[in-house]
Amino acid sequence: MNLTIILNNGMQFTAQVEGYDPVAFATTLNNNQVTVVNIGNVVLSRHAILMVVPTESMGDIPTS
Repeated sequence: MNLTIILNNGMQFTAQVEGYDPVAFATTLNNNQVTVVNIGNVVLSRHAILMVVPTESMGDIPTS
């Protein structure tokens, strides 16, 4: 699955992730013991991540 990662500074990344589980990922992001997460081949600070969505759903997200 291709995912688009939007950061709180407005930057966007695309990553391909096999077996993406949004519930498990949300659990990881909410874990205070974790400082960085990997999404496919992208490694980010968990505090920088604003949104992770399937790339094909990007047209469904309002821009304003």
